[in-house]
Amino acid sequence: MNRKYKIFIGGLIIMGIMEEIFHTQIFNETINLNIDVKWIYALIIVIILLNIKSIIRLFQYHGAEHKVINTYIQYGYVDKYLVKKASRFNKRCGSNIALIQIIFYAILWIFDIDSILIHLLTIIISFQIIKKLILVDSKWDKYINILQWITVLEPNDEQINLATEAFYKMQQAHRIYVKETAN
Repeated sequence: MNRKYKIFIGGLIIMGIMEEIFHTQIFNETINLNIDVKWIYALIIVIILLNIKSIIRLFQYHGAEHKVINTYIQYGYVDKYLVKKASRFNKRCGSNIALIQIIFYAILWIFDIDSILIHLLTIIISFQIIKKLILVDSKWDKYINILQWITVLEPNDEQINLATEAFYKMQQAHRIYVKETAN
């Protein structure tokens, strides 16, 4: 990671810890906008509606990506015909982590806990939960994948071909990287 980004992330962490220790409102005082929340929600809805075709296409590409990864995990190689038959759901999807994080956030919100350190801890716990869920097949998988019903759509042939070609390019780049780092 670049040195600038390390300094930036370190500064954010220090600000978060300072806010926790001294109970100051560093982030709230730096940005002070008096805008009604209803207008923000309305603006978000308008932006989503104006870009719905792009969003749907993005979710279809997400589905193509999952199909390629599932094919590679199951067979060890990627073939366009196998990709078409593969599932669009994947346990390693970031949507699953987001769902677990939303559940944790709801619990923290109910108990009125608003601590950056606690939120960082819940992110770490979310990753550990996903790592454990990947290893087991259970009847709960369909509930864990519930957010993927929204964010992962069935791709068309063009999107599957693009995802397959991208995977081949990624494999070639990885081989070159391994060859160069071995020397």
